[in-house]
Amino acid sequence: MERRRVLFRNIKLFSVLIDHTHIVLHFDNYPVFYPAQNGLSSFLMNKGIMFSSFVYPTPEDDLITRVVINSNHQKEDIRFHARCVIEYVKTNVL
Repeated sequence: MERRRVLFRNIKLFSVLIDHTHIVLHFDNYPVFYPAQNGLSSFLMNKGIMFSSFVYPTPEDDLITRVVINSNHQKEDIRFHARCVIEYVKTNVL
């Protein structure tokens, strides 16, 4: 039960920190975040952030990127992820 509480705390923290950017989509209380811009994935990779990224449903379709928050993330991990998203927005989004 404690890990679940931590997971929801982490989801909420990340949501609050990045919601104003409007480039990461998500559902309340769901740990998967979907960047609306493909450029964010390479930016996050260069920052050392792990995520899943693949084309779907066929190889000709667009890349789908997912950032997954879990209960093992520390608050500083969440803040770092959010700072990276905000940095990307400030330098790459018009």
